[in-house]
Amino acid sequence: MSDSKLSAAEGREEGTAQVPPEVAALLKGLLPEQRRIVTTLDRPVFVAAGAGSGKTFTLTRRIVWALCPGSGEGGRPFLDSLDQALVITFTEKAAGEIKERVRSALRQAGLGEEALKVDSAWVSTIHHMCARILRAHALDLGLDPEFAMIGEQEARLLRSQATEQALREQQGSAGLDALYAEFGTGTGSGRDGVPGLLATLVSKAGSAERGLESLSFVEAGADVSGTMASLTLAYGALCACDLKHADELARVRGELARLEEFGQLPPSQRTPQAARELLGSIKGPDGRKWRAKNVKDLWAEVKSSLEVAHGEVDLACVMPLQGPLMALAERVEQLYAAAKRSRGVLDNDDLLQLTARAFREHASIADEYAHKFRLVMVDEFQDTNAQQVGMVKSLSGEGACHLTTVGDAQQAIYGFRGADVSVFEDRGEEVREAAKQGRAATVELAYNFRSDDAILRFVARACGSSGIVPRFMDLRPDPARKSDWPERRCPRVVVELTRAHRLGVRAVPKETRARLAAAQLADRLARIRDDAGVEPRRMAVLMRSLTQAPVYIDALRERGLESVVVGGSTFAQASEVRVVEALLRCLACPQDTKSGLFGVLESDMFELDGNDMLMLATRPQDVFDAPAKRRINVGVREGAPDFGDVAPSERLSHARRVITRAWDRVGKIPVADVLLMAIRESGWLLRLERGGVAGRAVAANVLAAVRHVRELSEPKQLDAILAADEFSRWLEAAKEGPASLSGEGLNAVSLMTAHASKGLEFDVVAVVGCCGSESSYKVGRLLSLRDGARELLSLAPAGFKVPDLGEDAPADARDCDSALEWRALMEQTRTDAESREDGRLLYVALTRARECVILCLSATEKKGGELSPVMTQQVAGALFGERPVAGEGSFGYGGRAEGLVRCVDASLLPDGSVEVEAGGTLDASALTPAPAAGEGAGEMSCEPFLVFDIDAETRAPLGEWRPRQDVFSYSSVHAALAAEAGASSLDDVLELPACLPVSEAERARAGVVPAGEAPAAPSPRRAETVLVDDDGEPADADDADRATCLGSAFHELARLMVETGHAPGERRVSVVAASYGVSRRDRARLDAALARWERSDIRSEALSHACVRAEVPFFCGVSSPLGHDLEGAIDLLATDAPVAGEDASALLVDYKTGDHGLTLGQIRERHEMQARFYASVLRQQGWRHVTCAFVCVELSDELGQPVVTRYEFG
Repeated sequence: MSDSKLSAAEGREEGTAQVPPEVAALLKGLLPEQRRIVTTLDRPVFVAAGAGSGKTFTLTRRIVWALCPGSGEGGRPFLDSLDQALVITFTEKAAGEIKERVRSALRQAGLGEEALKVDSAWVSTIHHMCARILRAHALDLGLDPEFAMIGEQEARLLRSQATEQALREQQGSAGLDALYAEFGTGTGSGRDGVPGLLATLVSKAGSAERGLESLSFVEAGADVSGTMASLTLAYGALCACDLKHADELARVRGELARLEEFGQLPPSQRTPQAARELLGSIKGPDGRKWRAKNVKDLWAEVKSSLEVAHGEVDLACVMPLQGPLMALAERVEQLYAAAKRSRGVLDNDDLLQLTARAFREHASIADEYAHKFRLVMVDEFQDTNAQQVGMVKSLSGEGACHLTTVGDAQQAIYGFRGADVSVFEDRGEEVREAAKQGRAATVELAYNFRSDDAILRFVARACGSSGIVPRFMDLRPDPARKSDWPERRCPRVVVELTRAHRLGVRAVPKETRARLAAAQLADRLARIRDDAGVEPRRMAVLMRSLTQAPVYIDALRERGLESVVVGGSTFAQASEVRVVEALLRCLACPQDTKSGLFGVLESDMFELDGNDMLMLATRPQDVFDAPAKRRINVGVREGAPDFGDVAPSERLSHARRVITRAWDRVGKIPVADVLLMAIRESGWLLRLERGGVAGRAVAANVLAAVRHVRELSEPKQLDAILAADEFSRWLEAAKEGPASLSGEGLNAVSLMTAHASKGLEFDVVAVVGCCGSESSYKVGRLLSLRDGARELLSLAPAGFKVPDLGEDAPADARDCDSALEWRALMEQTRTDAESREDGRLLYVALTRARECVILCLSATEKKGGELSPVMTQQVAGALFGERPVAGEGSFGYGGRAEGLVRCVDASLLPDGSVEVEAGGTLDASALTPAPAAGEGAGEMSCEPFLVFDIDAETRAPLGEWRPRQDVFSYSSVHAALAAEAGASSLDDVLELPACLPVSEAERARAGVVPAGEAPAAPSPRRAETVLVDDDGEPADADDADRATCLGSAFHELARLMVETGHAPGERRVSVVAASYGVSRRDRARLDAALARWERSDIRSEALSHACVRAEVPFFCGVSSPLGHDLEGAIDLLATDAPVAGEDASALLVDYKTGDHGLTLGQIRERHEMQARFYASVLRQQGWRHVTCAFVCVELSDELGQPVVTRYEFG
């Protein structure tokens, strides 16, 4: 790849002998390849620089050499001034480092005058360079010269607000309705649903030179007639055959007849939607009945044609949605641009696009900068994209003759940020072609000055020989490198293999595999610490993602190794940050207990348990000596009355004091101060500070969260409510790493993502989770493919899957005609790119190591002995000649000593337990699978939560206690059973009483629909979505957004009606409705439901009992796999005595909102399980006869009464 020879004249080296000694010293000690880069100034140079090759040192020497006498023609300097040099770096930090090195080298070379110009030199990121150009010509371009740059997080917030406004403007339009019907609103992951599609489209526009103008959907027709005709022909050929299965042949011929009918329709009726409906009714031939040799190939042809037809038709159905989607994106861009103008700010995308526009529309500006620089260098060139490369080329003279690019394709790991390694490869081809004609030069820096040769040999075997990094560039070590690593006691190369074995289709749980892998690694790092004397601060664990970081932190702590997360965008997801958010919500709105107070009270800040929560939620009634339900924000107030004689726990009293003080301070001092004072008074910071390195890391995040609240709230003088909203929006957009406390000098193992490790190095590096994934890549609904200056787009419906096109699969864009072929090419290109980037990420992670590298492989072994994921099998196949056995062994990899491999096998047994075999190389305690939730709860000893003065000391293990363990409710078990395969009803996990049979009259009315209701009709082509209402049961889809608000308000007002004996007044209803967020539309529903309940016979029946109680909480012991304690609340309980006696009876009333469109029989079936659940609770308390009446307060019978469904238990 590199030029084998460069003459002195070609490299401008002929004058180096006559230069002053201090200038000649610049070239001393340079390797031949470095010297070529430094001295080749008069032509483009393409440099492929390996990891740790000293490229930054080389670049600084090149800049200085270009300013020295003898570097140019006739013994003159190649550059007249430092202003003629342009250096583009990936980060401002790297730019600062280059500036300092250049300044120092210029002084050493006796060029002190040039050294004074370094601060103003053109050494920066490409965005900073564009900002500089725009400011210089702001008035000509119609810009404010004092424009500010908007932060990435604030930009995300503005885009989100612009998206919301654009969607509101189009609400009710046919285009938006069609988009929502096809794609929905999404689940909040940011890349699905209509908002997610818009975000993807706007993001792609941001990295295009002309924004949305550069984007276009692939040109493919929406006519499906040809596809359907091909399918009909394939069916016809199959149906012409004889088959012994007459019924199957008749069925397939019936499908052929429907296809032929479609083909005979007028062209205007052969629409994609009509074809989709037809294909939805076609099952296709049953392959089990078409196995005969004479028909097998025809069956395969039909199967393939049917899959292709589904693909083509599905893509054609969404083509009409491309226009509305693009129009929405344009509107989002307009609103976002207007928001930026009003603030006088630009974002990074603006800088590039406005500069490109300035060069296109202002010839004088373009000409000025095209000839301004004689030396243009781009560092980390593999992390650029086509837009940035186009910009840099326009600044590099005619034909980019002054451009030198330095990078490493093997370290291109930022594709998710929009970087495109193909531009690096394309530039390499350009320069290589020019080099053949003597007009350019290519150089390889294939040395590594960081790592020991053993590590480099291992990297070559794992990444090069395995094929996961194509065109691998092998690196040579520094021949003068010295090391005192004790290789005999501690091998430099270690592989920790965790190998799981399936039992049929059942796999070893991921949690168990993660725990075993973490135990292996922790044991290995502990051995290295003990045998090699390596401090934890010199070790790093690099992970694909930090999802499993807590498991590894626990394992390391078990072996006496402190650890701390120091990289990755994990700040916003940290639990302690979310507690600060909940506390802020609590201060802003005490009534918002779900997202505010409850999360604070159960967190490590106070650690209240179930008994504490029950006390907060229970108060004495005004009339009866009985408990009543209350909201916990009322109960947490200091001085609030509690029911019963049991005194509150010390921690509950402490929480009441702290929360009450905090609420009293709101509005008097800045909200950030209220936050900080509450956190300090709770004792949380003190406990964290005494919790070692991990505790101090959590404390750093807590304090950083408070700091961010201050930065967001105080400049705009936001109150608690606005500050809470602002902080929540900021967290949703934040891409920030965890905080750290300065000046600590933590002696801890660093855990970070492999991406965050770029540019760092450690003595010992362990690489985790960087060898592929067993889950397939998630393909987005909107894909793109670069085609020169254009970006081609493909939009697919939800759940779309590209069929196997076999030999017809396109190899490149020239093979694409149909929408399906374009989609297949884009998906394959995307999958290949992500697979290659995974290989490069492994390379980057491994090359961070100086002395020792540990590669952790976690895989499932298939029947044939192959490992899954595929990448893990590729790496293992390259490393091990034979299958490693359980325990420790050695393997050759090309290094001077053999590497060490330890294999731990995990096998799933028929009883669900996991058998682990490590050949005696791992402590037995590490091999014990983690107990399932709830197991061993009675045996666990846990120190109590201590309330202490600020100077008191506690060693309470804050991360272990789970106060609500083994407690469950009807809603929690209902949700669990709905989400889990296996047990399908409560009868499988809880002993419930059976209802008494219904009467003949009731059975006869089962098909009746309540008055004024229309029978519910299932929606075609829409997967069933289970939504849960207040009572924990599936809510009506139409009421999904409002069920909680409406239902909660009704329950609160119904409780007041019981306790006061009369209906609430208009003012009280308005206050309650507002506090629960009931909309204006739903207020009418609420009023109607209250009136219906007030005049109902069932209410009169309930009030006729001697003892009537509303919102009656219960907490009782049960024997169930779900837990040992059952909790909940009964809406209304009417009895003739306060406690159950002999032959005692009880009437239980449960209010229901919703249930629209259901028959009486369906309503009965829907609520029967909940009735049996409540009956079991009351029967356990001694009530012999129980009547459960479920009152549908929004439905009326023939007499205007609410619909009541009764369940009798005798």
